[in-house]
Amino acid sequence: MLYREVVDDCMQRIEGADGVERRGNVLAMLTALKQVCNHPAQYLGETGPLDRRSGKLDRVTALLDQILDAGERALVFTQYRVMGDLLQRHITDHFGLHAPFLHGGVSAHKRQEMVDAFQ
Repeated sequence: MLYREVVDDCMQRIEGADGVERRGNVLAMLTALKQVCNHPAQYLGETGPLDRRSGKLDRVTALLDQILDAGERALVFTQYRVMGDLLQRHITDHFGLHAPFLHGGVSAHKRQEMVDAFQ
């Protein structure tokens, strides 16, 4: 439902625009839809519980369950800092694990510490 609402809203803006504005609106729509697909909380700026609201998050959680049950480790990538924060919190809440989050704001020293700890 949210996906459809975003498409409808964005299409109205795209249809009423020309040239650079139109291209900008298309890019904005693609960005918004990528965020909705990651998790509605990312797009809506919500901080509440994440469980059972995103098929993508449910699948990542199931995969991490299998990986952890096998005694393995995993890296999870996301394009968005906000989604990384949400994933980090979800992993802590769901698995009771500390999940380091490497992003562009992490200092080179801290980043190296995180890589060394993972290795």
